[in-house]
Amino acid sequence: MGSNVVNLSLKGTTQHVVTDAISSLFPGHDCFVSPNSQNWVSVFDAAFESFAIEAIIETARALSRGCSASALLAAVYDSDVLMLWVIDPLGNVVAEYNSCPDYFESEINDQEVPVDRIAEAVSALSNPPVMPKLIADALQSDDVFLEEALTTLGGLLGVRFLAWNYDTLADCGAESCPDFERFIRVT
Repeated sequence: MGSNVVNLSLKGTTQHVVTDAISSLFPGHDCFVSPNSQNWVSVFDAAFESFAIEAIIETARALSRGCSASALLAAVYDSDVLMLWVIDPLGNVVAEYNSCPDYFESEINDQEVPVDRIAEAVSALSNPPVMPKLIADALQSDDVFLEEALTTLGGLLGVRFLAWNYDTLADCGAESCPDFERFIRVT
């Protein structure tokens, strides 16, 4: 069995704006919020570990809107399925990607999933600019474990913790993250 990863990275905001938004919009949520790194702040919510995708998307949309920030919601299911959503500062999903849309169906269709739209939308979040082709290549990599594709994408965008999840931080803390003391836990 592979790994599950879900996190939200907000562009152009601060750690304190994000923690205030979580406290206001989602009192009682248990989250880790990363320090700002290259103009990105990442959220690792315990509720994301349930992998209830619709609820996770709604949380991401509300936080994006609450922080007036564009966002990248990233998820990997069982190391096999990579999903991304780009959300604008008004909370609208402007692009989404699922590497295997029929993964949970009884028959799997081996059609190639187009990446052009998501690559363009993710590219628009990058500063300095990253060519959409590089993003598309990262999404279509032959990595056995798709968390590696997130690591590559995070490197392109400057999102330092894109392949991390709540459990990694809660279970390992400073052992797995050298900047752990700079994270803020919201409960």
